Amino acid sequence: QVLVIKPMFVGGIIASLALAKRATEAGMKIVVTTALDGDIALAHSQLCARLCPAEALLACGLHPTSSTSHGAPTVDPEVSIPHPLVAAASARPDHNALVADNGSWSYSDLSRNVAKRATGLRLAGILPGQRVALALERTYESLLDFWALGWLGAVPVLVDASVPAVATAEARALLNCISIPGSIPDSDVQSRPHRWALRGERLILFSSGSTGEPKPVVLSTEQLVFSALGQAGRIGHHLDDVWACALPLHHVGGI
Repeated sequence: QVLVIKPMFVGGIIASLALAKRATEAGMKIVVTTALDGDIALAHSQLCARLCPAEALLACGLHPTSSTSHGAPTVDPEVSIPHPLVAAASARPDHNALVADNGSWSYSDLSRNVAKRATGLRLAGILPGQRVALALERTYESLLDFWALGWLGAVPVLVDASVPAVATAEARALLNCISIPGSIPDSDVQSRPHRWALRGERLILFSSGSTGEPKPVVLSTEQLVFSALGQAGRIGHHLDDVWACALPLHHVGGI
């Protein structure tokens, strides 16, 4: 009468939700739990539990003493995830990560180049937790800056270059004003990135300003992770898919 679902063994969120739907239609209750103890497995199972029909979810075997109204757990503030590029480079190093006008890069290439860029930013004085204003252009080099700030544990403040909103976000550095060393020996590269606390400040965007001045909006790692997993669960995602980024990168839809 009870179906225990381990999303990482079943084949992911989409397969788990399909199984949960069949179980619900058969009058069964559902228990969602992890198959592995890793942070990604935890986040994966939490999202699956939240998407399961509330009336069918009997329990979620993750944090039984802390749950939401749907029976799914709240996120432990100490939980963190590895830098997404490192995780992707480990899982599929040769897979295409980024395609731009001047070429394409695999996850291993991108991860390696971001590590070098992060080392340059660290030598230029960027610190973990520091807010850094960044006017992203639609270029590979600009995205290196974005990922490198996360590598250091710094917080990108994405600004529209045409709007003087930097001071509002209390950004402590403007990236294009920083002098970054040009050549960095491989032996000096910071190869181990900061982990991202799920409840940690990860990104700052500005509202459109349609009702006044643009306002800074802080997004946490948790919000970005569950948004990404939620989209994968709702619209589907295959490893061969390519996402066409048509919106500005300082816009939440673009980034």
